[in-house]
Amino acid sequence: VRSLTGFTRRAALMATVGGLSLGPARADEAESSYQSVVDASSTSDDDAASFGGGSPSVGATSADAPPTAAPADDPWEGSYVKPAMTVPQYMEEIEKNRAAAFATLTTLAESLKFSQLDNELLIAPFDDVKQAAFYLPWALVKLDEDAGVKTQRRWLTFRERLIRLDAVAVDAARYQADEEEVLFAIAELESALDELLSDVPARLAR
Repeated sequence: VRSLTGFTRRAALMATVGGLSLGPARADEAESSYQSVVDASSTSDDDAASFGGGSPSVGATSADAPPTAAPADDPWEGSYVKPAMTVPQYMEEIEKNRAAAFATLTTLAESLKFSQLDNELLIAPFDDVKQAAFYLPWALVKLDEDAGVKTQRRWLTFRERLIRLDAVAVDAARYQADEEEVLFAIAELESALDELLSDVPARLAR
């Protein structure tokens, strides 16, 4: 994975992020050339392997699906994902991996290893954080609908900032962005994760 470059590496990231989205990729978040990769990833077993559960069917419906708001206001994008773990388990997964994940990204940025940083977004420990952050709202909404909706909106922000970090790292590798821009994008991404976690009620987090 670390040797991924060019289209292959970027397509893999878009597949990972798009595959963890809760519906069709939005036009402003993924280039149309990657759509076939994004669609194929939704049936991958990779996410389930990380957490020991069956691969979620992003397009599947369920009687347990949360009520949907008007389409323009629906953060769930009309699909349902069945989480394999509990809220505390996803919280633990994030807390266990986040320090190492963001420390690695920061070190690579400070060392000007932007291509390696870009590839690091696809593998553990960062990938474990990303997947847990995706599934957390789905586990939470079954216990507290309002909190689930809030954390899902936070996930969408996290996803947007992850795509932004990817783009900035690619630009930096091409000398079209500098170290400070990459470090800022990393800080913004971690801030989005903090905001997501802050919306999980303490009574359900442990």
